[in-house]
Amino acid sequence: MNPEPLPPHLGFGKVKEPVKKPAPPKKPLNKSKDLVVFDEKLVLLHLDDWHLPVDIIDLTINHSHGNRDEHIFKGATRQVSLLAKDVQQFGDTIGWLNNWNISNTVALFQQGWPASDPIVPTKPPPNKKNGEAFSCKVFSSYMWPDFDTYLRTKWMEKHVAKKLCRNVFDMEACWEHSEWLFPLHMANHWVLGHVDFVKHHIIIYDSLCHHWRLAVTMIKCMVTAITEESSQDQPGCLWVGWEAHAALVLEQQNGHDCGLWVLAQIMAVMQGVDQTSMTDAEMPQFCHWLHDNMESLSYAPVAPHAPAKEESVLLDSNETMLELVDSDKAMDLN
Repeated sequence: MNPEPLPPHLGFGKVKEPVKKPAPPKKPLNKSKDLVVFDEKLVLLHLDDWHLPVDIIDLTINHSHGNRDEHIFKGATRQVSLLAKDVQQFGDTIGWLNNWNISNTVALFQQGWPASDPIVPTKPPPNKKNGEAFSCKVFSSYMWPDFDTYLRTKWMEKHVAKKLCRNVFDMEACWEHSEWLFPLHMANHWVLGHVDFVKHHIIIYDSLCHHWRLAVTMIKCMVTAITEESSQDQPGCLWVGWEAHAALVLEQQNGHDCGLWVLAQIMAVMQGVDQTSMTDAEMPQFCHWLHDNMESLSYAPVAPHAPAKEESVLLDSNETMLELVDSDKAMDLN
């Protein structure tokens, strides 16, 4: 059965096809305006439950022999070495922590150190499901000082990529983690940047709330470089839909605890919570706890001394000929 024709006012039985308008040209995204930076501080609800372990740390374990100038920790994927003179910096509760202290302590954290964890989440972390391991990547504090726009590949190989063998690097390994942490040192002050690829957030933890906007710019530059060098489509459509906030944290009451604040915050985020609950008064305890755990690590083995080589005296050919002539004369005189 044929359908009845349409009324005349609708096209005399024929349906008009809509006129296709040409699609407007896509405008290039402005990277500087895609990320929305909010002035309001972000309130983080999921805190850890910091407590100082009551176990006494044995500072004499495995210290019977070895190189007393160096401690080692053998982790799951790598060995971390600590110089004894740098470990002593944690013994001074009012001393400033440098790049070495931050980077190497973070390396210990990522290798499962220490065994006695002082952090217990107050509730199951929201970003852990079905017992899955928390996926967090902490980058070296040397990343920003070494950042070079024209040598990004070398920068990636040094700080981002996973080295498989000689001159072979995996540029995609960092994307196995859904959250990245960037400890940053700016104007004699430590802050921490937290990039969440699930929530599309950049959160800055600044215990003085002075430099967080500059930290957002620095992190955006590094993440964009990593994205372009590793051929990834992240983050989103070049930061569209992303937000940046400063976390509402307790402000430090002195001029030397910012490095400890960053380490405490890294420990909390690596446990799957949003923020540490450590107070300003507990920072000296945290510093002593780090120092004693580092001191308890085994000494590095003493390198075996190479056997002394016998020095071979190379005789000049002319001197050898003279000795032969002299010996002939001596035979003639006898």
